[in-house]
Amino acid sequence: MQYRSLGNTGVKVSAIGFGALGMGSVFYGKKDRAESLRTIDRALDLGINFFDTCPSYGDSEEILGLAFKGRRDQVVIATKISTNGFSTIAESVEHSLRRLQTDYLDLLQLRDPTPEKVARHAVLESLAALKEQGKIRFGSVTVGDNQQAAQTRYAIEAGFAAVQLAYNLIFRAAASESLPRAGAAGTGVVVRGSLCKGFLTGRIQSVPEDARKAGSFSQFTLAEAETLIAIQRDLAFLHLPGKRTLAQAAVQFALRPGAVSTVIPSMDQVAEVEEIAGALEAPQLTEAEIARAIEVIENHPAVEY
Repeated sequence: MQYRSLGNTGVKVSAIGFGALGMGSVFYGKKDRAESLRTIDRALDLGINFFDTCPSYGDSEEILGLAFKGRRDQVVIATKISTNGFSTIAESVEHSLRRLQTDYLDLLQLRDPTPEKVARHAVLESLAALKEQGKIRFGSVTVGDNQQAAQTRYAIEAGFAAVQLAYNLIFRAAASESLPRAGAAGTGVVVRGSLCKGFLTGRIQSVPEDARKAGSFSQFTLAEAETLIAIQRDLAFLHLPGKRTLAQAAVQFALRPGAVSTVIPSMDQVAEVEEIAGALEAPQLTEAEIARAIEVIENHPAVEY
């Protein structure tokens, strides 16, 4: 495993982090808890130390709390507060601490903040009090996909320790402003979406029938989903059989910017953890491969993330 600095915090985090969205029962259905614990154990064995979760992920925090018993000092825990929870931050933190079976959070991430909401609910004051009490180490921001540049600018100006944002081979907007700005400011960057909601894994070959009936797939329209599947198909040259999978290539791309502290693909199976962690040892993407990939992507209709 490789480790990087989380901005100027002094905290070292694994380049491959663990997105615990899939651990919960909300988005992908109920999981086998024993398998979830085995998956987390394997992640720890492979040197992964950064774990991202959220109260809205169902029992994700509870599962992580069980997994980290007796080894809290080995992990960096990041959880979130939704916009609707800005008025009750202290209460929300207490609930997360209980579920995670810990007495402090390393990173408390505010989702989609605006200066107005932060001021109205005295959020900065609440974070300062929680730090003083030893219940959180750092405050951070999870920026919305449609407000990425503006919210990243605000997070940096307000002095937050890190930002979480979306960045991948298909959706590269963060590279134009947010990543360089965060890097220059010494703000940590947590990258979500490196696998583009599964469309950069090679595993989504068609839109499921139930999604077709519903008229959308993941957050995308049917037309957008079909475009993403076509892009994935055309990126098959990034898969080097026996050496590098498409998912590994996608993670490598997300890790390339120097400002990136960690990427947090959602993982809920041992095999997924092993594959993603293997991205660091697999043959690295070349400049020629990246240029060809971007050309392929730009030959398709644009999709909004």
